[in-house]
Amino acid sequence: MITACDLSGKTYLGGFFVRRNSRTTRHRPKVLPLVTLMRVRKERDKLREKASPKSRFDTTVLVDGIAASKMTRSQLVDVVAELIEGQNRAVKRRDEDAERRRRLAEEALQERMRQLHEHLTKEHKTHMNHLVQRYEMQFETLRLEAENRIEQARLTAEQEKLDEIQKIRERYRQDLEKLVNGEQNRLERTLEDAKENCEHILKVNVAYIEKLQAEQNSTRSRCDHLDEQNQLLKRQLKFATQKVQQLLTENRQLSQKLEKIRGNRSKFDQLREETYKLAGENRLLKSEVLLAEEYFKKAAEERDELYSTFVQTLNQIHSRSSYKSAQVRQQLDLALGSESEGGESEETLSGIEKLSLEDSQQ
Repeated sequence: MITACDLSGKTYLGGFFVRRNSRTTRHRPKVLPLVTLMRVRKERDKLREKASPKSRFDTTVLVDGIAASKMTRSQLVDVVAELIEGQNRAVKRRDEDAERRRRLAEEALQERMRQLHEHLTKEHKTHMNHLVQRYEMQFETLRLEAENRIEQARLTAEQEKLDEIQKIRERYRQDLEKLVNGEQNRLERTLEDAKENCEHILKVNVAYIEKLQAEQNSTRSRCDHLDEQNQLLKRQLKFATQKVQQLLTENRQLSQKLEKIRGNRSKFDQLREETYKLAGENRLLKSEVLLAEEYFKKAAEERDELYSTFVQTLNQIHSRSSYKSAQVRQQLDLALGSESEGGESEETLSGIEKLSLEDSQQ
């Protein structure tokens, strides 16, 4: 396709002068060369070969104008129809790309939700295992205490039996002196063995109680640490909510600025689309913050493990929102400060195209 540009901000496209704007410059259709223009191109090549390198100049506009003057009405209508068809294809392709990006974003969000659900399920199982171990230790402590009480009851019974034997010995001392002495010796040995066993059991119980107290102290310190982390996370969540509110306020301010420049709709259509996209992303960010708060309430006992993930998510949300807000604010400043010239309008639109390409890459 033979095209040329003049200094008046118009594009010579296939025999027609088409005014350049945001849509024709951004999505320019590709028109196949016509048979009638091939002959003109050959003549132009011959003229270029004859001209010297210093005196050679671009005769595209002149030659294409001559070719357009030689076209019939039906050929001109075909060229215009092909241009319109190319624009329609470009619009359809742009809509398909937007739908594909939206579908990819939804799939990424679902994958992230699934990973978070799996992580919470795994942490819940680990926590339940710890609870089972703690309950087993408590049951073991109760069992040892029961054994200790049984042993103390047995010792009490032995002591009562010894007192009774001593009374019997005093009553029948003369007749059963030898038998009582032997029985007393046996009982004394039994009592010493029982005392040694009791002392050993008491030492074991004391050591086990000290161990349980140490574990209780460590558990209490860990709970205090978790409470501090909970307060820190609440403050960070409050800060994130304030940032979202600030972004919403900035979004409303940007909408007011867009209402002020509504008269320049032809220049700011693309900028308005970017603003609507930013508003949608802000709503998504707000929903993500609310979702993170809900999962934070459900996983309060595992907040020390989820702390790093949650902080990273908030940092990503904050950085992406700040980046988008800065982009839109810069575009508004450029649009409000620019004059109604074709060259500056084209530079602003090219900047918006770069931002849209960066957004699609992210």
